[in-house]
Order: sequence, then C-alpha cells, then structure tokens
Amino acid sequence: MATPPVFEEELDIGPPPSIDPEPAGGPAIWLMRVLSMLVIPAVAVLFFFSFEFLRDDSVSKVWQVLVAVLVGVGGVWALYWGMDRTISMFSEATAAAIRPFAFVGPAMVLLAFYLVYPAVNTTILSFQNNRSTEFVGFDNYQRIFTESQYLTSMRNSVLWVILVPAAAVIIGLAFATLADRLSPVAESVSKSLIFLPMAISLVGASVVWTFVYAFRPEGFGEQI
Repeated sequence: MATPPVFEEELDIGPPPSIDPEPAGGPAIWLMRVLSMLVIPAVAVLFFFSFEFLRDDSVSKVWQVLVAVLVGVGGVWALYWGMDRTISMFSEATAAAIRPFAFVGPAMVLLAFYLVYPAVNTTILSFQNNRSTEFVGFDNYQRIFTESQYLTSMRNSVLWVILVPAAAVIIGLAFATLADRLSPVAESVSKSLIFLPMAISLVGASVVWTFVYAFRPEGFGEQI
C-alpha cells in the first residue's frame, strides 16, 4: 500500500525554540557578580554605623538586640528579594550566571572577613613587637621556640590535638560495637553509658571555666 504524500502545509512545525544565548564572560558579568556579593555586607556596615541607637551605652541592651534582629532580618530578606527581582530582569543565561553570587556571595564575604582577615592580620602582628608599632622580624618566633614555657604550651597543644580525637574515635567505635553486638539488656546499659556524658558535660565545662578564671596574683600560688 502506497504511503500518501505529506504536503508542507500539513506539517505543524511551528517557530523554532528560542535559545537564550550564553552570557558573555566579560568584565560586565564579573562586575555584576562582585557587586551582588557586596550589596548585603555593605548595607550591613552602613546600617551599623548609621544607627547611633545601636552603639549608645545608655540604651538598654535588650532593645538594641530586638531592633538589630527585627530590622536586620527584615532588611536582609528585603535585600535578597529585591536582588532576586532585579536579577530576574536580565536574560535567563545572564541571571543564572549572577544569581549564585548574589545568594552565596554575601555569606562568603562575611566568612572571609571573620575568618580569613583575622588569620592574615594575626600573622602580620606576629612579626611586630608587643605594641605593634614596629616589625621585629622572627624575634617572636625565636622566643617561642626557645623558652621553656612556650615549648610546654606547644607540646600540650600538640598532644591535645593528636590524642583527644584519637581517643574519642577509638572509644566511640568500641561503644558502638558493644551496643551493636550485646543482648537487649546489655545494649540498653551500654547506650545509657554512651549518653550519660552528655548529661554531665555542663558540669565539666563549668569546672574547666572555673580554672580558666581562677587568676592567682603573685604570692598566692602557682597559675594553672
């Protein structure tokens, strides 16, 4: 049986799908990415320095915290909403290239400010004198690696970093094995022993902080 001919006017092809061109990876895209990362941190800084209310010692701290939380949370939500609306005005490809920087970028900027900047600044200060007025080179490091009190502190820190995680992993693995292979009654006892330190951890922490703040002036015993 012969196949009937298909005429061109019978085919409902329709217009070709529109393809959103890839955004140019030029300076304009990167400029918008950087600006979207800095909008929220910049507004947060301006908010802090603009509101004298938040830095007035005579005002109740409770009111300061309430205003900071309410205005801060509401303002950040409004900023993210406005940024998303603004980014949506661009083409789909351009918006997809900018939106991750707009939503993740502010957190990365704040994280870098609170973690990376202090680390870099501390490294720079380590090459200065005790008043940070002039550079002394490696004198501080020479003192740390030659005097006994600093060597003792470094040794204790290294032992703490190595032994405590190792002991925690070994003991935790042992308890997990016991809890998995014992009888139901013994399993309940072992689980109680596992969770018991969580109930008394506050007591241990309070004792440690008591030692931390137990300053002893000269002539009243040895410092802990």
